Amino acid sequence: MNKKILYLFLIIVVSIALTAFLRLQGDKLIVSDDKIVLQGDSVKTEQNSEGKESNEQNQETNKITKEELFKHNSMQDCWISYDGKVYDITSFLPNHPGTPQKILPYCGTSDEFQKAFTKQHGTSKIKTLITVGVLMGDFDIVGEI
Repeated sequence: MNKKILYLFLIIVVSIALTAFLRLQGDKLIVSDDKIVLQGDSVKTEQNSEGKESNEQNQETNKITKEELFKHNSMQDCWISYDGKVYDITSFLPNHPGTPQKILPYCGTSDEFQKAFTKQHGTSKIKTLITVGVLMGDFDIVGEI
């Protein structure tokens, strides 16, 4: 009786593993340097060195102008710039311990956000900012007057 249960259990485990393998067979996982790219039927994604997933087209040193940054200035679409990088922090806003209204005035800004962030947190929350934000590209300082 115990052998029958063991065999049944093994058949179920092998079936689940085989199903998972066959579902993923169409996808390709490419690993190079610190980037992991999943290609196939799913959306292409990459990971930056902090392990944060971001859109592949933006990972290739996409330059974000001040004008483009300014377009993302709402609760539903909030980009900020910090230390020369542009991050989408929209999904973090509802989870901000100090309420979203503390960040909302700085959505779509660079210097203003960085000054307010540094004044409030110093350097203690930089790693958190980089982790919760999706890297969109480099802030185009040359385009700024």
